[in-house]
Amino acid sequence: MSDITKIFWKQVHEYLGTGGTQKLFGYIESFEVFLLNAENLPQQAEVTLAASKFNGDAIMWWREHKINNPTESGKRIRTWEQLKNGLIQAFAPPEHARAIRDKLRTIKQKGTISEYNAAFSKLTAQLPNVTYEEAEYDYLQGLKPEIRALLRTKDLHGELISDIRTLMNACLKLDSHEPRSKRDDEAHYTGTSNNTLNHAET
Repeated sequence: MSDITKIFWKQVHEYLGTGGTQKLFGYIESFEVFLLNAENLPQQAEVTLAASKFNGDAIMWWREHKINNPTESGKRIRTWEQLKNGLIQAFAPPEHARAIRDKLRTIKQKGTISEYNAAFSKLTAQLPNVTYEEAEYDYLQGLKPEIRALLRTKDLHGELISDIRTLMNACLKLDSHEPRSKRDDEAHYTGTSNNTLNHAET
């Protein structure tokens, strides 16, 4: 590990399998921050590193999973996403998942697309099995109407949207173009007005 990677690794929380959803998602969030700042890690290395922070009930759960699902088993956890989903299923109570789904159905874009994407991602990260169709519906419903309209009419250069991350990025591009076009319109209007005023004065 590089020195920077080591710094982020030290900030990954230990997870005991207790403490409710706050402890679980604190661990998940800290590990994902580490992944964002780490060198390219093989998927199996991600799982090994993530599990090295387990203790208590969490490590017992992990040992039981490996015993019940040998290396050659199709159900064996091999990626960080699978491990995260397994932890959520094992240690997040069902009522928490219901509360998160309710929030997804009511979340609305109030600021920028970037802010909305961050809030939406934070919620979906807490659910183990969210289909793209389900996430897409909730995401689009929360967008400002003008962004939804742009998304329907904008040429996305043949970009095939089949996952929520691609959809978020497409909306982010639309949002970043919108202020510029407004500024251009305002500049054009101001320039036209000034020319008219100058012409009137002469």
